[in-house]
Order: sequence, then structure tokens, then C-alpha cells
Amino acid sequence: MKQVFIACTLLLSVISGTRAQTRVFKEVGNEISSSMRAITQDDALVGYLVFTELERASKDSFNYKLTIMDENLNDIGVVNFREIKLDLKTVSFEQDVLCLGYLKSNLLGYTYNHRRDKKEAIRNGYLAVYTQFIDLTGKMLKTNTIKLTTNLGATFNNSANYISSIGLTEPLRINNVSGKGFACFFGDDRGKFLYVYDKNGDQTWQKRVGLEDARYNMLVSGHDVYFLIHHNTPGSVSGYAIQGYGLDDSTTISRVNLKDKKGNPFRVYTFDKNPATGKPFVSGAIINPRRDRGIVTLNSISKGRYLGVFTINVDGRGRDSIKALYNYWNDKKAGLTNTTGRFVHNKSYLLAGPAFKDFAGNTYFAGSAANRSLAVGLVIAEVATIPLIIPPLYLLGGSGTHKGYFGDAMVIKQTPEGVLSVDNNIAVKRSRLWPARIVTEDMDNKSYYSIHSPEKKATYLVITEAKNITLYHVDGKKVLRTIPRKDGNIETMIFPAKEGHMLVAEYDKKEKTRKFSIEAL
Repeated sequence: MKQVFIACTLLLSVISGTRAQTRVFKEVGNEISSSMRAITQDDALVGYLVFTELERASKDSFNYKLTIMDENLNDIGVVNFREIKLDLKTVSFEQDVLCLGYLKSNLLGYTYNHRRDKKEAIRNGYLAVYTQFIDLTGKMLKTNTIKLTTNLGATFNNSANYISSIGLTEPLRINNVSGKGFACFFGDDRGKFLYVYDKNGDQTWQKRVGLEDARYNMLVSGHDVYFLIHHNTPGSVSGYAIQGYGLDDSTTISRVNLKDKKGNPFRVYTFDKNPATGKPFVSGAIINPRRDRGIVTLNSISKGRYLGVFTINVDGRGRDSIKALYNYWNDKKAGLTNTTGRFVHNKSYLLAGPAFKDFAGNTYFAGSAANRSLAVGLVIAEVATIPLIIPPLYLLGGSGTHKGYFGDAMVIKQTPEGVLSVDNNIAVKRSRLWPARIVTEDMDNKSYYSIHSPEKKATYLVITEAKNITLYHVDGKKVLRTIPRKDGNIETMIFPAKEGHMLVAEYDKKEKTRKFSIEAL
């Protein structure tokens, strides 16, 4: 059986220090495969869980082991159990109870030598959502199995040894509900479903929350759950709405279609919670409806695809609790950009990146500075080949007349009063040059995500490039650390960890080891 993420045995025990807690795992392969998942509570990381598939127990089942660790990678306990083929997707925590969400199937873990055997297995097979509720003593409080309606023949791969989410229209998500239990959401061919459980795993209610052909993103805030709904119309980046439900009694919270007062639609960059209040907010770009067609390219942005940026704060259930902030590029008083969104200070466009809030209520839009300029050499080549007719048409149609690249990271600040300003530019490696007409967001050489420290009331931005990872302190407007992603045989990645910390993952290709360290920000 192939290794999945980390096939490991514990090599070193926990090393405690003032800066980090560290564990090292060594790959051993063979019949043991393991994967690590974060344990979350109220969207904060509170621990880790290693899910290990051991040897086959019988024809129809496998032995499994759960290793539970706290936020410092210290062992809390081990749980052993036996089941058919499982694929762990998510882990949540509430009132000293772990809720684990798996996909479960009786089709995988077997080899079918004849087509008729495979057809018979598919006819009698199933895919299901499987939940476990385990207390911190390792006692299994309850399990639940919800069989899904999906086309198994189209999704089942005879050579697969894990269960993907391809049979779901919405991936499995589980969040804790403070003081109550857990909310479980998924979608299959029948629709999108929300199940609510108490902390002991007993179902309190369930309902189908959507039939429409759209993507749903779940966010739990207090005892309410909200869904960001996106109708993905081909050639458009608009079509967003918010719908909610009360988790105590399944009360419906009215849907809000995301548009400004003029009817201009939105493109959502972030649907998250305010770190200071725990209330939802939505941020992104205001779309020019006359330009909302086709793939988003640097050329389309430079021609006014977006009109500005927005933030909507959802402070309660009523419509009067929804507070919107709009900033438009054609605001001459602000003087930040021209009418198409080209920033004056660096003659660049802000490429779509994440939006996030700090503890003072400010919203930040982060992303790469996309630069577009005339490709002089290309234009000369196109002009010089005009007598040949076909070559200049080929060059003009394929490459156009402008070039583009992604430069420094940009941070734009929107205050609670709606004042927009350039907060900072962060020097990082620029991308290669591309013809501007084909430059899309997927070509960016950087990725971004934010981390919060409630204890310090601080916000950080992590910028990942091919060679380096940059940790930027948003409140202090300074770079704290730059970490090489590759140093000899060592490959490094950074992930969110417990409050005020980050998880540094290092893979040693030579020694075949993975080291996980919890380090303070």
C-alpha cells in the first residue's frame, strides 16, 4: 500500500523548549499509512490528530489507530478501532469531545479481476458520511452513518486505495457549535444537507438547505450558520449570496444577494469571521457588469473589469444588522487609482488575493502588484512582419501588444469608516514576463494567507513563493522573518497553528523524515 502524506513511526519524543515543541516522523512504507489533521474549535487550532490505517483485519475491514495530540504536539491518547475503508476528512472539538468526519465505502480495499465482479460490487456498494464522537479518555460515545446518493460507477476507480470527494457535490465539513455540539454539512446528488448533533453524537435536527446548482461555503458564528452561495455562471465571476440558519431551532435567516446600492455585483475574495467579534464578514471586488465576461486576465482588469472593493459586516440576523462599505476606483478625492484600478504609487493593479481583518476592525486586501506595460520588442516584430500578413496576425492574436508580470506584494487598508489607503508594499521576487492578454490569476508566483494572535491582538500575513516564505506583521508594517523553502535536502512549509504560533513543517528528502515544530510568531 502506498504512503499517504506521512507513513511514519515516532522517531523522537516531544522536545520542549522556550521557542518550539517538535516531533520528527520517519517514513517506513509497507502496509502502514498515516495522515495528519488539525483539530479545530471555534475555527482555532487546538490540537492535532494522526489517523493511521494499519494492517487488514479481515476480508471486509481494517485496523485503524488515532493518535491525539495537543496544540504543542504532546500525546494525549491513542484510540484503536476496526472498520471498512475510511478516509478522514475533518476533525472538530467541543466540550471535551472530538467529532471526526470520514468518507466510508465498502468498494475500496479490494481488487476485482473480472468486470462482472466489479459491476456486482458497485451494484451492492455505497459511499457514506461516517462520524465518530470520542471523549478525551478514548471512549467511543457514538457513530453515525449517512449513506450518500451518487453515481458510484462514475466515481469508483479499481486501483484507488483512498476515498476522494469526487462523489460529493459539496465536500464534507464539520464545525463545532459552542456550548451545543457540532454542525455537519455535505452535498450529494439529492442536494446539500445540514445535520446538527449534540456533543454526545445524537442528532438534534437535519434539513436539506439547497437544491440549486451552486457552491456552498459554510461558516458557523455563535449559534447561527451562514452559507456563502456562489452560482458559477460560465464566463462570469459574480453570482454570490448569503443564506443562514439558526442552529438551535433550524430557523431560516433571510437570503441576501451580494450587490452594491447601484446593482453592481460582487466578486467575493473572503468569507470569514471578524477576529475581534466572531461575526461574519464578506470582502472582495465590485464588478463592472458590462465587463464581467470571460476569464479574468490582466488585460481585462486594466480595461475596468472591477469598479472598486467592498466589505459587508454581518452583525446579526436582521437586514438592518448588515453594514456595507464601498470604495470605488473613480473616487477622485481618494486619489489612489485611476478609474480602472491602476494604483498611482506603483502603476500596478492589485491582483485578487485574500481579504482579512485585524482586531481594530480594519479590513485589508492583500495580493500581488500586477504590472502591465507596452511590449516594445513584440510591437516592433509585429510591425516588421506586416508584409508577410500571417506572422503579424499570429503574433498579435497570440501575444497582443502588452506584457505583464507580478511584482511586490501589496497591502491595501480599509478602515471601519470606509477610508481606503495603501498600507504597504512588501518586496518579494517578481514573476516572469507574460503576454498581458494571457496573464491570469493562476500564473501568480505567490500565495497568501493571514494568521491572528488573540493574546497579542496582532495580525500576520504569510507570503509563500517558490524559494522563500515571508512572515509579515500587519500591525507593525514590517517583515519579521524570511524562511527559505528549500535548503539543501530540506523543504519547508508554514501552516497556521495554535494562537500566536505557526507550524513549521520540514521534509528531509535524504533522511526521509518530516519534522513538525510549533514556533511563536
